[in-house]
Amino acid sequence: MHVFPPYAVGRSFAGTIVYPPGSHFGPRQQNDIQLLLLHSGSTDVWIDDNEPLTMYPGTVMLLLPGHRERLEFSRSEETWHRWICLSVDELPEEELALLRTLPNTLPLSEEMNQITDAMLDLRFNSTLDNDLLLRSYGLTAVLRYISESRRQQSQMSMHPAVILTKSFIHRHFREEITLKQIADSVNLSGEHLIRLFRQHEDCTPIQYLWQHRLRISLDLLEHTGLRVYEIAYQCGFKSAFHFARAVKKMTGLTPSQIRAHE
Repeated sequence: MHVFPPYAVGRSFAGTIVYPPGSHFGPRQQNDIQLLLLHSGSTDVWIDDNEPLTMYPGTVMLLLPGHRERLEFSRSEETWHRWICLSVDELPEEELALLRTLPNTLPLSEEMNQITDAMLDLRFNSTLDNDLLLRSYGLTAVLRYISESRRQQSQMSMHPAVILTKSFIHRHFREEITLKQIADSVNLSGEHLIRLFRQHEDCTPIQYLWQHRLRISLDLLEHTGLRVYEIAYQCGFKSAFHFARAVKKMTGLTPSQIRAHE
């Protein structure tokens, strides 16, 4: 399907910021297509006069032009988010209508992270070639969001308990949670939930929990200056040693080696 021809992209850029506890931003008028990537903390987003949408770490939100927005960040911890903005000249109504059908938020994929990384690498070097690259990356990010939305819709056959369990894990992964607590959150036995997860995710709920903790912690390791023990604590690991061992098992590298490769 034809969406956003390259010549229609006026400009595109990315940014990153860490907000202290209790911060807020806005109100503002949204003039661009924006993707908001949340890595730590939490964010409540008010759009026009609607009820707020709450973002949790490891999610990305699509914001569309023509709306008034206000953002409030976690009161108890720092909130780190990145963003991609795409300005499209005279966006056709049918293409805007397509974007309105997409979900407000999606799980933050590694591909979306990589696009953002590439755009941030280019932001301080304004040349014609880099500007063209930024426009292409911005367009790619929006198309990626559309593609991932369709993939999510195609997975709607997933058992509702698995979807709810994943949401519970995304909200509580920092805490010491057990299989029983996870299963109780969806009113199932642990054995039943394990069977469902193996069917739909090819892993157990506890394995999924640790995979999610690792994904979030690797983002923090690569993109913040937090100490290893601080990341371990924030992401639910028992100790810095436990975290380092899990990172080594997953990546083959130690946390310090990962930072050395930035």
